Amino acid sequence: MGYTILEDISERKANERVKVETAAQKDEFINILSHELKTPLTTIKAVHQILETVVTEEKSYHVLLRKASHHIERLERLIADLVDTTKLYAGQVVLTTARFNFSQLLQDCVSSAQMIHSKHVISLENPINIRITGDRFRLEQVIGNLIDNAVKYSPGAKALIIKGSFDQKNIKVSVQDFGIGIDDKNIARLFERFYRVDHTTVRFSGMGMGLYIVSEIIKKHAGQFGVDSEIGKGSTFWFSLPRMADDEKAQDEKKIESYRILESFSSRCILSNWDCNHFEQPHA
Repeated sequence: MGYTILEDISERKANERVKVETAAQKDEFINILSHELKTPLTTIKAVHQILETVVTEEKSYHVLLRKASHHIERLERLIADLVDTTKLYAGQVVLTTARFNFSQLLQDCVSSAQMIHSKHVISLENPINIRITGDRFRLEQVIGNLIDNAVKYSPGAKALIIKGSFDQKNIKVSVQDFGIGIDDKNIARLFERFYRVDHTTVRFSGMGMGLYIVSEIIKKHAGQFGVDSEIGKGSTFWFSLPRMADDEKAQDEKKIESYRILESFSSRCILSNWDCNHFEQPHA
C-alpha cells in the first residue's frame, strides 16, 4: 500500500512574498532618501568651498572648516554606498573593464587611505607589479572599503598591513588589522546586506553596507573573498581575482601586435620593390 505525503507550503510562500515586498519597499525608501540627501548636501558643499577660499589657515576657526569638510565627505560616501547597495542588489551595476597596472592601484589606495586615516600606519607589502583586466574604479572601492572597515574595528591598534600576492591562476589582496576580531558565529553573515554584528552595534557606527558592496563587486569579477579572524587579535579580510581571463587578453594583444608588425613589414617590402621597379633606368 502506498502513501502520499502532502505538505502545506502556503505559509512558507506567504513569508517569502512578504520578504520580497519588504526588500522592495526598503530599496524604494533608500532611493528616495539618497535623492533627498543629495540636494541639500550639494548646497552645503558649495557654501563650504566658498568659505574655504575666503578663510585663511591663520584664522582660529579654520580647523572647524577642516572638520566640516571631513563630515561632508563622510555623508557623500554614505549616500554613494546607499545608491551602490541598491543597484548591486538589483543587478544594475555594469563593470567598465580595461587593462591597468594593479600595483599602481594598490599604491594609490594606500596613499589615499593614509591621508584620511592619519592616526594609523598603513603599510603595503608586495604590491604585485602586474597588469590585469577589470573595473579599476570598483576595485579601488573594494580596497577602500576593506581599509575603512579595518580602521573602524581597530581603534586601539595603529597598524594596518595591505599585502599582495599572485600565482599562475589568481592574484590576492589581504587587509590585516590588529583590532577586536570577529566571533566565528558571525563570520558567515558578515557580507550580507545591512548585517551588523550584535555586540558592536552600539560601539561602532555604520549601516552594514561596506562589506556587502565588496562581496558583490568581487563576484562580478568572478573572484572570491573571505575573512580570517580571532577575537582580541584582529582580522584579515582578503579577496582574489582570476588571472586566466587577463592572460588570454594579454595573449590576444600579443597576437594582434605580431600581425601589425608583420603587416607593416610586408607593406614596406612591397613598397620597396615597387620603388625599385618604378625608378629602374632603361637599358641603353
